[in-house]
Amino acid sequence: MKNTASFDQSSSRSLVDIVAKHADSVLERCRDRYGSKETPLFTDGIYLKTGEPGKWEDYVVSNLACQQNFLRTLDGLTTMTEEPKYREIAHEWISYALNELQDSESGMLYWGGHTNYDLIDNKPLLGNHELKCVYPYYSFLYSVDPKATSFHIEGFWNKHVKDWSSLLFNRHGEYNEWDRANPWGHDYTGGALPIVDNSMLSFINTGSDLIYAGAILAKSSGRNEPLQWAERLIRRYDEVRNETTGLGGYQFNHREPCRVRISFKKPWSDRPEVNETTVIRSGVIQTRYGRAALTFLNLFEELGADGQAFLDVTSKDLVAIGEHAYDFSDHSFFSVLNNGERLYPSNCIEGAGYCSPRSLNNVPASGMAFLVYAKAYRITGNEFFWRMARNLGQGIGFGEVFDATDDKSPELRSNLPENLEIPLNQPGRIGSCRNHVCTLLGIMELYKATGQKDYLTLAKNLGSQMVHDYFADGFLTTGEEGSRGFTSIDSYLPLGLLHLAAVAEGKDVALPTFYPNVTTFDPKVVISRRKRTQRS
Repeated sequence: MKNTASFDQSSSRSLVDIVAKHADSVLERCRDRYGSKETPLFTDGIYLKTGEPGKWEDYVVSNLACQQNFLRTLDGLTTMTEEPKYREIAHEWISYALNELQDSESGMLYWGGHTNYDLIDNKPLLGNHELKCVYPYYSFLYSVDPKATSFHIEGFWNKHVKDWSSLLFNRHGEYNEWDRANPWGHDYTGGALPIVDNSMLSFINTGSDLIYAGAILAKSSGRNEPLQWAERLIRRYDEVRNETTGLGGYQFNHREPCRVRISFKKPWSDRPEVNETTVIRSGVIQTRYGRAALTFLNLFEELGADGQAFLDVTSKDLVAIGEHAYDFSDHSFFSVLNNGERLYPSNCIEGAGYCSPRSLNNVPASGMAFLVYAKAYRITGNEFFWRMARNLGQGIGFGEVFDATDDKSPELRSNLPENLEIPLNQPGRIGSCRNHVCTLLGIMELYKATGQKDYLTLAKNLGSQMVHDYFADGFLTTGEEGSRGFTSIDSYLPLGLLHLAAVAEGKDVALPTFYPNVTTFDPKVVISRRKRTQRS
């Protein structure tokens, strides 16, 4: 695709029109009409060729946790178009959902990784509660029903945190009662890390969701206690980092015998310091230093001075992983122990323990990492963050752009090449819609940081190409349709395009913040509980 400067305000408006067409298609074709009554709920997706809804077994499923990007899109559409219907529909939908999908005992919603909702029989497919990098649009939920949203977030914390004194928690929570007399009135002492505990799993994917929930509840309600606990929890991940390198792991507890250590060959398998809190492998890099990092940067911006702790911890993380686990010559992150010692797939045994050889493969430059460092640079002005963003941009295929800069400043030394190709389909780099949107948002961060119109021109052309590649049958698809043509309603792209349109039009509007959720439904807990019921 050729890079031109012909993307004017009217073409920016066409992006909003495309998003509106997408929303109208979802509203028309994915609303609940499957049970004894129609409801404001939505199916998780649709088969474009047949119009059939997404299913699991014979259930038509509606997982509110898998629909938060669409919720943000509806809200953002009203902001951009001044057409109230989209926000009104969102309000009706969420009001109904908070009434119908909330467990009366725990307060937690029937959603997430191991629980779903069936639109045919209008009842939950009940497993347990799990949120991992979901980051729901809590501020909108709170505006619809403050009481229900507060009850959910309080239940989320109280049913997942098992030891408030140390903040040891588990990614799973059970839908049952807890003492609601004083939801935040617990004693905290902290204590030495890492904690050895064989029942809890303090994964940062759920930890970041707990932190996010507490921080947004504090912002929405004006209550300080949820923010205080959110700050305490992020400091647990801060405290588990290596004092020399600054590298921190996926969690702040581990098990003995260690599920990671037994994956390693000698001599690593004989070293007690090799455990789940110290091995920085591909999943850790993509989550702690990717999705969670972006979430914490967002929280800093949403909370202002009250969010300083989130910026401080994330800045230390991004410096540490960049200095000790990034190959500037290869544009990739490599696996390490938290002391900086490099790890290779050949160090592990296939089929043993919790660390497969492939999990120690390098993580190539991605749109997500690019966005994180670009945003960190825009917020802080830290030259190292710019250097990382520049190198990652080269790695995802924008060498011609980032070769026209230097390590000290993101100012372009020359105009973009007239025949610049936008590398949407580079295998293994940014070969998915999610990463393309992150790349788009990262480029806009650099435009906001510098004011250089060449970055905006690049973003406009990238957005235009993505519409060409991903708009099908009235939907902005997720780009993962395959032969059967299924697309989720939860694509990153509509919200990304609204942000692009706002920047291109010079609109100073408060659009919903982009959060990098990765929600999927894994029915294993539902199946396990069904089998236990059948046996009894």
